[in-house]
Amino acid sequence: MSSDPFKNELETFRIEANSAAQFLYSDLAVRALASEHPRVLKRLNMAPLFWNTSLASLQESAIIALGRIFDNDSPHNVGSLLTKAEDLRIFSKDALGHRKQGTSATAPEWLEDFLAQAYEPSAQDIHELGSEVRKWRRVYEATYKPLRDKIYAHRELPNDAEELRAAIASTRVKELEQMCTFLISLQDALWELYENGREPIIARSAFSVLEMLSATNGGRSVPELIVKQVRDFFVDELQ
Repeated sequence: MSSDPFKNELETFRIEANSAAQFLYSDLAVRALASEHPRVLKRLNMAPLFWNTSLASLQESAIIALGRIFDNDSPHNVGSLLTKAEDLRIFSKDALGHRKQGTSATAPEWLEDFLAQAYEPSAQDIHELGSEVRKWRRVYEATYKPLRDKIYAHRELPNDAEELRAAIASTRVKELEQMCTFLISLQDALWELYENGREPIIARSAFSVLEMLSATNGGRSVPELIVKQVRDFFVDELQ
């Protein structure tokens, strides 16, 4: 573990954001393939209890992971990360230079030019990232926190199948996809700022599981990688 609190917090956030995406996109990819390909559905029905258990667990794990990210009482929530990022000294050229030089007694030849092009963020940069986070936290609190608190974490709602289905149906797949890919893009932006002195811009990345399933070449993001693995697993049923 690093002695830098921000780096440790960023690594924890990376793990949580990737976990939420892995759980969500695994579940969505299997369900999408089953709905479009009868042979996939037939294979799932060879072990229905196993697959229903697995998919329900993935759905539950995704919502719980999002809770760890957005709930203010979670010890390593995204707000804690941004609070640490408000100390702009972390991102100064001097601090970046020390990180790049590492334990070497002398600076590498390229470091001066590298630092000359590095971006030093302002308080406004961090504020804008926080605004995006607050927007998604409101979405989480309106729809997904009740699921986590009343069904998955504590099961306060009656164990009634229709009520559970109604609660889950109120969620929107596209919204969850965009939320998870935003979190990964936020981590990428902060990592690039910390490690390479690049302006923290949230990249608008691919988020649709259906588009990922139809892509001829898988991408490099966690959602794209997990969707490709699901598709490859069922490749014989897709012929």
